[in-house]
Amino acid sequence: MFCILLLLGGGFIVNLISCDSGSAENDISEIYNIRDIIQNEKFIMHAGGFVADSKGKNISYTNSRDSVENCLKAGRRICELDFRISTDNFLVCTHEWNQVYSNGIPLDSPVSKDEFLSCKIYGEFASMDLESLKLFFAAYEDFYVVTDSKDNNVEACRIIARDAPEFIDRFIIQIYHASEYDKIRELGFKNIIYTLYRTSQEEREISLLIDFAKSHPFVGFTYWYYFAETYLETFSRNNIPSYIHTVNDKNEQVKFFNLGAAAIYTDSL
Repeated sequence: MFCILLLLGGGFIVNLISCDSGSAENDISEIYNIRDIIQNEKFIMHAGGFVADSKGKNISYTNSRDSVENCLKAGRRICELDFRISTDNFLVCTHEWNQVYSNGIPLDSPVSKDEFLSCKIYGEFASMDLESLKLFFAAYEDFYVVTDSKDNNVEACRIIARDAPEFIDRFIIQIYHASEYDKIRELGFKNIIYTLYRTSQEEREISLLIDFAKSHPFVGFTYWYYFAETYLETFSRNNIPSYIHTVNDKNEQVKFFNLGAAAIYTDSL
């Protein structure tokens, strides 16, 4: 059946959800909890964050087991990770296939999960899949992953729901268009961030984004730091969390926090 939610404090004003009222209240409570966790954490580690290579140089975009271990050892508990779909329909962690090296040679096309796991990221770092993440989730009960799906987002979420249902609430799903929201919710994901980096100019109209925020229970908006002047004050005034990416400079981080950012994506620990 349908219920009407009237929530004036968190950006949700009216929302119609096909659910019972108890389930809706639980979902809203979980979303507020995730908002608090992210704001208290302050930083989301971008692609797992920097990890040092064998020469001591900090490398970004590894999405590797090494980077997640590094992040967790430093006390960070939220990692944003890039996901690709393997040729046998599993999720693996990489931004681009050519960052994955087999016998020292970068891949030029997708491979199976097992072949991916036999490779090294940039020829040096341990590759990772959903099963790797499940081990981290089991070891760290306060560890969360923000997804960045580089292939079909709905299909990637379907794979998570299929292969890691016991940890579904530890994934914070980024959607790239408002039209993805209902499809992701139907798969069982409650914690959704709307990231703007793939949106069109029309989709980024501030009135449309405010309407979305008022009518969809979600965690918050993520956007490039250079959009902060456009959105940050208005979103803050409407109690909508803003997550800014990617900012490594400490002074810039302080500036955005002072302007009202709830959290910042960063490579730096």
